[in-house]
Amino acid sequence: MLNEVQLLVGTDRLEGWEAVSVQRSIDTLCGNFSIDMLDAWDLDTVIELYPGLPCNVIVNNEKLISGYIDKQIPRIDSTRNSITITGRCKTGDLVDCSATNNPGTWKNIELRGLVKSLLNPNGNTFNIVLKVDTNLGEKVKEFSINTGETVFDAISRVCSDRAVVPISTNKGELLLTNIGGNKAYDDLTYGVNIESAEGEANFINRFSTYIVKGQQSGRGQGWTKQTTQKIGTSRDDYITRFRPKVISAESDISSIGAQNRANWEAQIRAGRSMLLTVFLPTWQQSNGELWKENLLVYVNIPKLRVDGELLIREVEYKLNHNKCSTRLTLVDPSIYAPSPKKIIEKKKRKKIMWIK
Repeated sequence: MLNEVQLLVGTDRLEGWEAVSVQRSIDTLCGNFSIDMLDAWDLDTVIELYPGLPCNVIVNNEKLISGYIDKQIPRIDSTRNSITITGRCKTGDLVDCSATNNPGTWKNIELRGLVKSLLNPNGNTFNIVLKVDTNLGEKVKEFSINTGETVFDAISRVCSDRAVVPISTNKGELLLTNIGGNKAYDDLTYGVNIESAEGEANFINRFSTYIVKGQQSGRGQGWTKQTTQKIGTSRDDYITRFRPKVISAESDISSIGAQNRANWEAQIRAGRSMLLTVFLPTWQQSNGELWKENLLVYVNIPKLRVDGELLIREVEYKLNHNKCSTRLTLVDPSIYAPSPKKIIEKKKRKKIMWIK
């Protein structure tokens, strides 16, 4: 199958790129792209691809990014003209821009309604559609924006208390979801469809104990109203040194909520400390579908002691001088489980580790 990338700007479809990189991840919210063209256009035409233009990135006739051009870098020397275009999907504005809602405090509101307010502050709008495909849990009892924080940071804070993950869709929408609902068509096997692989174990952001502290408002009004401190604690048995981490809950939280947040922190940090990166010589699976983020896939790499099901956290499609490749970053899918456990136990380790 011919591998091609098209940049759709208005009604114009531009293709024939010399080098391409398209990345999507379930952790960074917005997909991004970088494309290079050599010896193709005169400089006057190139300038029309200016930053801020809406665009779509199409890979093998499938839209992967709907967003805007961020940067244009034209180059010229004695032998050739060239241009590099980079950009991101629409949700990049949520990563860059501050939350400006006024007042910036909500009480007893559904999570969907709170996120909608952040996407449409005080009569303005980021023009981003909100989608939900999971149970968002109980109402948010109280939540306040921190001065200067971005919209994405605010959304991430309130979602983290209930193990909901905000990601972007290929249409530039914001999706509130749980992770790992679909499986890849192919397995990944070293020597079959994996050209090379590397593991990473990084425990810098991993701690022995997680303590989440928050407050829950009591009954009463005015000076009679009281608040009660709520604490949740979770432990990671892999970390044998004394490494405590205290986290302040971002909203009015119950005892159950504080415990769930502590469990979530232990789980997500443990999972992100172990990464597997594999490199494939194609963009597609054997059924013609592109490799995608948020797919579960069976991986077998005996020399790295990997034998089990992992989650594709990030995918990068690359094209360089007509040679295509895919880089997949994989993690243990249990790190995004909606009901994390209180203790990360050594004895529960699966055969998906490359360290003893």
